[in-house]
Amino acid sequence: MRFASERRKRDRTAQCNRLIEGAEVLAHHYSRTHRADKAFHYLALAGRKSLNSYSVEEAERFFRQALCLLESEPACADDRAVADVAVGLLEALFLRSDFPEAVRVADRYMQRLETFGENAAAGICPLFLFDDARPAVRVSQR
Repeated sequence: MRFASERRKRDRTAQCNRLIEGAEVLAHHYSRTHRADKAFHYLALAGRKSLNSYSVEEAERFFRQALCLLESEPACADDRAVADVAVGLLEALFLRSDFPEAVRVADRYMQRLETFGENAAAGICPLFLFDDARPAVRVSQR
């Protein structure tokens, strides 16, 4: 019984790893179907995978595609998933030092980020999520 449980756990882990490995392909596939929920999920997964390997431009592209899909299909993701994608995009913009764009993205998705409390948003991107940081960025925009 114990060995069967361990085997099922290993099989689930292997299946999850295969999905992560193929996230980009699945994102591309589902983006061309009527399954906006799956497309959003795999675009987010591909963005996170890219960000974790410091493929920042690719991560930004996946996150933006997910948010663009959200504009046309608002029911494709819940607030938590949207917040995760917005934070991922903010991280990518931070790594590219594109602070003015980060402020615009943070302003647009702040309400969803705040839904999950200060730790969810503030722990990730403190430079562009708080009003006292924004004047410095706005000055640099001029």
